[in-house]
Amino acid sequence: MPFLDRPTLSLLMVLAAAMSALLLTTIWRINRQLPGLAWWTGAAGLGCLGFAFMAVASPYVASAGVATLLSSSLLFAALLLILEGSLRFMRRDTPRRWWSGLVLLPVFMGLTWGCLDEVVIRRVFHDSVYAVLLLGCALAMLSRVNPEERLVNTLSALFMLGMALVMALRAVISSQIPHDGALDQHPIHAVVYLLLMLFVMGWTYCVHMACYLRSQAAARQMQREDFVTTLPGPHALDDALRQEIARSQRTGLRFSYLLIEVAEPGQTSDAPPPALPPEVLRAFGQRLRQFARDADFACHLGDGRFVVLLHHTPSQEHLRGAIARLRHSLLAPIQDRAAQAPLDVNIGMAMWPLDGPDTAALGHTALQRMQAEKFSMFKPFLDDANPAPHVAST
Repeated sequence: MPFLDRPTLSLLMVLAAAMSALLLTTIWRINRQLPGLAWWTGAAGLGCLGFAFMAVASPYVASAGVATLLSSSLLFAALLLILEGSLRFMRRDTPRRWWSGLVLLPVFMGLTWGCLDEVVIRRVFHDSVYAVLLLGCALAMLSRVNPEERLVNTLSALFMLGMALVMALRAVISSQIPHDGALDQHPIHAVVYLLLMLFVMGWTYCVHMACYLRSQAAARQMQREDFVTTLPGPHALDDALRQEIARSQRTGLRFSYLLIEVAEPGQTSDAPPPALPPEVLRAFGQRLRQFARDADFACHLGDGRFVVLLHHTPSQEHLRGAIARLRHSLLAPIQDRAAQAPLDVNIGMAMWPLDGPDTAALGHTALQRMQAEKFSMFKPFLDDANPAPHVAST
């Protein structure tokens, strides 16, 4: 059919590659922190140039061989970038691995230049190399897959694997054609161009979805992890408490809920204390991480408040000893702090199941006891500021 001739398909291929490059550039500008995305964006740009040389460059250069050399070299470099981007995206980063591409590219160009006049040999060579690289990209996307990303990564690998099979099929067909003229007229080229457009659009969609899932996972991790202290955030506390209660119900072991408030001296109101400097929060986060055992849990609630879940506290004496060690650790001087003024550390405790059977009861009891401790620390100062009235004797 006339609309399936190779010039028309080449033009459509260039337009599809240009749209892919534009979309990936936009995705990269939004998600620059994602590993491998910059390599994929560069691959889309090189692929667009490669298809453009293949479609329209030959009339404007000294010979068609130069256009063939440029287009095939750009497509080879684009596949190398896709492979490197896939490995980096799947967290298989090696600092010097990309140097091998700088060696392989001139080797590929030299071999291509050596067989420019042999169309069949050149086609078999190119398609075989492209098939191997696409197969490597597919395998890279299937390694170390997170459960949330398995569907998208598998779909991306299927697109790459399908394109690799098409390249291998064309290499086999080309090797069986007796002369160059018959190869140029073979209908396999139109099929390959159509499948290339499908591959470019499908692969671009898979990259978009993979970046979306990865960025959403990073956003959820940021919600669960405090940026300054690097401790889990308040969103992780409910899950940790439910897991601890379920584990204690199975084993019969008691655990304790410790609510810790750090404030500047003189904070007497029930309102949240003023924001603490980052170096103080970092130091407290590090100390709580060192204090908590592997089975324990520590998190930062914000506003200078922390929570520690002690997995096994068999008795009140054991809990009081743990609180004394924790208080001693938190009150140690902070090296990075310019002013070494002491901080007030108030701790409220609740033990499961004595102080409550669920998360709400434990949190309420710990908050009451922390406020009681806070008030008792400042009661002498309040008494001095508001002395009892003198009553005259009669």
